[in-house]
Amino acid sequence: MISLAWTMQVLKNVQVVAVSKAAYAHFANYDVINACDALCTTLRSQLGSVCIGSTLVPVFVVIRGMIRTINRGGNSSD
Repeated sequence: MISLAWTMQVLKNVQVVAVSKAAYAHFANYDVINACDALCTTLRSQLGSVCIGSTLVPVFVVIRGMIRTINRGGNSSD
């Protein structure tokens, strides 16, 4: 189940990177990039970074949640 969730997160992040690449090309150079070309470029050049990011984000969310829980428990003395 965790593997499926991670795979879905990777696919979502690849899509976000591809769309942002096309938007950046449009706004920076007034150039139109085909969605398929943006997706292929993302898969070729940035898939490793997307996979690492998809692994680290849930870890950071858990750490942040633990810190928020600890901070809520410690503020009762104020």
